[in-house]
Amino acid sequence: RHTRFRNVTGVQTCALPIFNDKACKTFVTAIAGQLKHELSSKLQSSKFISVMADSACDVGVREVEDVYACHLVKGEIENSFVGLKACENSKAPGIKAAVETAMTEVCRDWKEKTVALGADGANVMLGEISVVYGLLKQEIPHIIKVHCVAHRLELSFADTLSDVPVLKDVKEMLQGIWKHYHYSAKAVRELKELAESMEVRAYKAIKADGTRWVPHMQRALNILLSKNFQVAVLHFQHTSQARDASNQMQGRAVNYSKKFTSYKFVAIMHLLLDIVDALSKVSLSFQENGITISRVQDNLTALLAKLESFKERPGQQLNSFLTEVGDGNTFKGIELQRDADRQAINAIQTSAVNAAMTFIQERFEGMETDPVLSAAAVLTNHRGWPVTDRHRLLLHGENEIQTLHGHFQVPLEQHNFSLHDCLDEWMSLKFHVQRVRAELELRQSEFWKNKFMFCKDDSILVELCLVIPCQTACCERGNSCMNRIMTDWRSTLNVSTIDELMRIAINGPSHEDYTDRKSTRLNSSHVSE
Repeated sequence: RHTRFRNVTGVQTCALPIFNDKACKTFVTAIAGQLKHELSSKLQSSKFISVMADSACDVGVREVEDVYACHLVKGEIENSFVGLKACENSKAPGIKAAVETAMTEVCRDWKEKTVALGADGANVMLGEISVVYGLLKQEIPHIIKVHCVAHRLELSFADTLSDVPVLKDVKEMLQGIWKHYHYSAKAVRELKELAESMEVRAYKAIKADGTRWVPHMQRALNILLSKNFQVAVLHFQHTSQARDASNQMQGRAVNYSKKFTSYKFVAIMHLLLDIVDALSKVSLSFQENGITISRVQDNLTALLAKLESFKERPGQQLNSFLTEVGDGNTFKGIELQRDADRQAINAIQTSAVNAAMTFIQERFEGMETDPVLSAAAVLTNHRGWPVTDRHRLLLHGENEIQTLHGHFQVPLEQHNFSLHDCLDEWMSLKFHVQRVRAELELRQSEFWKNKFMFCKDDSILVELCLVIPCQTACCERGNSCMNRIMTDWRSTLNVSTIDELMRIAINGPSHEDYTDRKSTRLNSSHVSE
């Protein structure tokens, strides 16, 4: 590792030995400093930025704040790691101070550029009084708050599981299966031996709620139903009769053996997998760095339509199960007890889908009713322009432009924004696209990137809309990066050192693309001093 570092950083230029921790720390500081300087240049040149933050507790049991900034780079949305700062406390003033420190280090006038605060919905972040958003709003009156859409989706799914007992029962069983094998080497050994005797492979059980994201449960259900079902059922049946396990494990095996042989319960598992498949696809799109408000609304519309279709016909997973079983009682070699008919399954399916749709609509209600967010969605969604209806196209977007101007008038006027000129440019742009409809097929970022050079005032307003953050998944990834760096063996690292290592890991280039010239010059100046 030392040799690799020596070759990459060109240590011979400054003749500094790196075979000690202090010298390595010097190089890390130099590389992180250069990356921080590059980020500072990007933020200083940006017209608008948004701040995203998430609190965490590191291995050293210290409260820290993970801060990101959303900005445009050559027309593309970019979420950049700003810094990791220690919090004096977990209350709003302590978190706000940490955010301010991190942002001020990379952008002195960040408050003049900031238009939105993104967070995971914690009360201390997005309330109105004596919370971080409320404190920032006192200094930045036009700032808006955005609750991460990926978290909203996860919360709506959690609400659905709590409201529909049969779905909650499936989740609890998945967790029980994971515990059964995770904490017992004997159970794992028996499962593998049984699989070998059947000449199949036994896959590791997945923790159904290992993270807050929906795809975790999707993987747990897929492993069980498509790969482990037969061998897992046979193993639980064996454990329930063998009398060589603890009372707790034997009782669990008896319970799960009954559920695995229930036609109704196995059908519900497939129904849940259909719902989770639909939610997982949207959840992954919500976690993308370039997700915008208009794309969020499009994905929500498609998701609700997908769920509603389940009330008319079974989804892919449930239909596959019903087709395989047919009029018989066998699924993947396991004899099922037919304890429910198709009508009963349809009733459960309708109830579960209705609950999921209701909670999704409740959690995302603010995205539709907030006038600023709705206006930003209309303005940036070029594929939604009514180009086939000239009368509607004439007025399309004008009210939304006035809404955005009214709310963000102060930051817009800093860039000599003219509402009159913006409306004129907007009219010309709409009818240009009506003539050249091939541009409607461009991705959102590509479409607006081509317009930034020709539409001065429109581009200013669109840039403001595009930097409004819809997700804070990047902050979650930052926390994961922190946990990978700060292990139990490195629990005394200073927060500033963790910040530097995270900056290199997140914002830095790959080993192949790294060039040492700038950081080596910076490091050489440290040595000469």
